[in-house]
Amino acid sequence: MITWHSTLSTGDGIAISSPLTGYVLPITSHPDLLYNANVLTAALCIQLTQGTLLAPFNGVCELSLLYHRRITIKHRSGLTLAIELGCEMHSRNIAQWQTNVFNVVAGQPILAFDLPANRRQKNYATVMISPPQSVNEISTSQRAVTAGVDALLVLQKNI
Repeated sequence: MITWHSTLSTGDGIAISSPLTGYVLPITSHPDLLYNANVLTAALCIQLTQGTLLAPFNGVCELSLLYHRRITIKHRSGLTLAIELGCEMHSRNIAQWQTNVFNVVAGQPILAFDLPANRRQKNYATVMISPPQSVNEISTSQRAVTAGVDALLVLQKNI
């Protein structure tokens, strides 16, 4: 479950870099009923303002669904982020990966995608978090984030 704070402090936790640029919102803010029904307890959405997805940490990346709309990145600790782009967004494999499963390093561009030209239409990505058992709290806050610059989440480990 995600704990929402008014501001995000890394404190004693482990900061996970944002893979996307936009505004971090609770999953209940997502316009798609599939996501906003509050069934996903460890998920949030990002209202996108820019169309590049960066690796938030070193790990193994897997691209799936039509147009690579689901991007799953797994860290060696067991932390997994599954990112789903809206079906109206068409991604481009900017690194020309030869396979749908490959290694990434933090900050590496993975995909570029076009945001629809209609600026009144808001574009969302869903970020689902599967933490390792050693994590007892996932923290975030509603705010603007820049991919590769700002923390999306802070993980607190069991002591």
